[in-house]
Amino acid sequence: MGGTGTGSGPQPQKATVAGLPPCNAATEGLIFGVTDALVPAALAAVASGGAVHVAVYCNGTTWIVL
Repeated sequence: MGGTGTGSGPQPQKATVAGLPPCNAATEGLIFGVTDALVPAALAAVASGGAVHVAVYCNGTTWIVL
């Protein structure tokens, strides 16, 4: 077993924070990879302005850091 690290499965789309779609009931459950997060903290709203790459989740209201 063990993965090869090649990322052969489905991959989240990448975006900047400003490039994320609106987070609302229609987009709830989407996951994106963000490329410009600023000091991300788990389960906090994502903010732009940095260089950190993190996964974010739309909870129906706000994009939060996973």
